Amino acid sequence: VIFIVVFTITVINQTLSKLNEAAQQIAKGETGLEIHPESEDVIGSLTESFLLIDENNKKMAAAAHAIGSGNFSIPIVVRGEKDILGNAVIRMKSDLQKYNHENEEKLWVHEGVSKVSEAIQGEKTVPLLVRDALYAIADFCGAETGLAYVKENGSLNYQCGYALVNENGVRKHIKPGQTIVGLAVQKKQIMLLEDVPDDYIKIGTASGETKPKNILVIPLLHNGVVEAVFELGSLSQFPSGYRSFLSQVQSSIAVAIEISRNRSRLQELL
Repeated sequence: VIFIVVFTITVINQTLSKLNEAAQQIAKGETGLEIHPESEDVIGSLTESFLLIDENNKKMAAAAHAIGSGNFSIPIVVRGEKDILGNAVIRMKSDLQKYNHENEEKLWVHEGVSKVSEAIQGEKTVPLLVRDALYAIADFCGAETGLAYVKENGSLNYQCGYALVNENGVRKHIKPGQTIVGLAVQKKQIMLLEDVPDDYIKIGTASGETKPKNILVIPLLHNGVVEAVFELGSLSQFPSGYRSFLSQVQSSIAVAIEISRNRSRLQELL
């Protein structure tokens, strides 16, 4: 009997020693515990609990590594409201995902500004300048069609189009306040029109015609004065950073138009 008692105590001590080592590993943030439940008593249950903690730590470590590498699609299972580690990893994922999106958007905006700046460089006439700027913005924003109006003598006059099916259906003159283009001039704001009506301008494709689902109107102004207006049509939503991008090129295009006009007037005087 004494032998059995001594043997049992020895086994329990060995098991407790292993559990103590496992607890120290967990405390240090290590994973990969080399313990196994050897009984169905309290000690065995405690061993299983340690293994569950270790397994969860492995999953959280793998998730954190994936998130840090830019993989935000990895699922994170939280064990409950009091799962501090799990909830912390979810918050980290959300914060990094938001930061990554904002950073990508900034790079996208910077690329677009560079493309537009390149398009309006040089001593161009107003028609050529407006066309190049319209094409650059339409291409970059993924628009399927576009219109450009230049303000002259208080009226908006049609200048050029981008991928139009039929220019005959385009209004050649618009006064401030008329249509969404004239309204954008009055408000001096970028305007987005969704759920476009059926009778709106159509987009031409190799297989026929279809209507855009979204219309974006961009007044080009400098010092509060509108020089021109662009209207873009798209079958899909415009990129999320379009307002930031357009707000950074509105003034530069307007200034370029004003400079081109002044150059033309000077040449006429000479």
